[in-house]
Amino acid sequence: MKRFLLYGFLKNMRFFDAFKVLSWLSKGLSFFQVGILYSVGDIVTTVLEIPTGLLADVYVGRKNCMIFSLLCYIVSFILFGKSSSYSVLMLAMVLFSVGAAFLSGTAKSMQFAHLVHVGQQHRRTELYGAVRSWAKISSAATAVVSPIIVIFSNGDYNIVWYASVLPYFLNIINIMTYPKHVDGDEQEREKRKKEPVWSSFASAFKLMFSKSSIRRLLFESVCSGTAFGIAKQYIQPLVETFVLLSVVQHISIFENSKNQVAVFMGIVYCILNMIGAIASRLGAYLKKKRSENEAVEMLWWFCTTVYCIISIVIFVDWTIAGIALYMLLFLHYNSFRPLHLSRFDIFVSSSLGSTALSIENQVKASALIVIEPVVGWIVDRTSSFWIVGVLGFVSCVPVVISIAKYRSVLEDDEKENSI
Repeated sequence: MKRFLLYGFLKNMRFFDAFKVLSWLSKGLSFFQVGILYSVGDIVTTVLEIPTGLLADVYVGRKNCMIFSLLCYIVSFILFGKSSSYSVLMLAMVLFSVGAAFLSGTAKSMQFAHLVHVGQQHRRTELYGAVRSWAKISSAATAVVSPIIVIFSNGDYNIVWYASVLPYFLNIINIMTYPKHVDGDEQEREKRKKEPVWSSFASAFKLMFSKSSIRRLLFESVCSGTAFGIAKQYIQPLVETFVLLSVVQHISIFENSKNQVAVFMGIVYCILNMIGAIASRLGAYLKKKRSENEAVEMLWWFCTTVYCIISIVIFVDWTIAGIALYMLLFLHYNSFRPLHLSRFDIFVSSSLGSTALSIENQVKASALIVIEPVVGWIVDRTSSFWIVGVLGFVSCVPVVISIAKYRSVLEDDEKENSI
């Protein structure tokens, strides 16, 4: 299991994370163009999600898909750092999204396949939480180092893209050492290879949409993924606004305002990721105290409240309170995600793990394709980020309203699967 933890640690050594949006804005892009960039990336991910899941589960193998994914990421990092051309940035985003499509679901299904192999399926929430926790610890450490890199490069955001190449190369070596059984049951793979490709697609879709319990989980994925996916994109410009309008007037550490922003961005991202590291293990703790469904319900009520308050405090320009509430969103999402993935494992066989989680990611990405440019356009026109909180609140309300209705459906299907 240590290699899974190392994977999570190296995967999140993304020195650009705290400066990604700022690096694009510094190249002259508007928020609308950033939204288009994200939307194109989501379109690529959406188109490739299910085919890449099937390639991983049946035809190529999960390890090979993971290695190809990391190679795509490495090339995209180099292009993001090297070019200011919008067309080249678009190509980099396509490669970044190809990497994301091959990665999504595959890593989790490899972890679950290992647990099945060693007869420890009951530890799935614990393992997912531990991997996510180490990933967040890595992100926190990276958030401390990345501002130093920016400061020593005299405010050049491009350098953080190049710094992210080495950890991904090391992760390729790490994945090469994974045991063979993480690719899944060999006999099952050979059997499915003989089936027509359309049959594999059909069986995957039938599995995901035939049961009301899985449809419910997909619905929750869309709502949580859309709300948090949009929210985390705007934490960087929100912090930049706070630093330039409030902090710089009272505290002047550096003459270069970019360096000032870099320091505060590093502090915020370090705190966010430490919260994420703690929260990722909180899911396993909540599961011990309550059932998975009860723990998830509690987290939904929590995040609905937070989004509501965020929309209000940002609307009245209380930026520092908005940043603090963003931290609570990280607490929620990193507690919620391991529990949510664990619920998928209850209803989906390990042989279809990558495909099932790829469909889940595809559904989330489909929603973001439409919403991201619209949110970017509203932010450009209003010069405010209140729309992010409103969108999160609107995404959460249908879930909390229907919680009681679907509680019995999930519990009944869970009992049926355990028989």
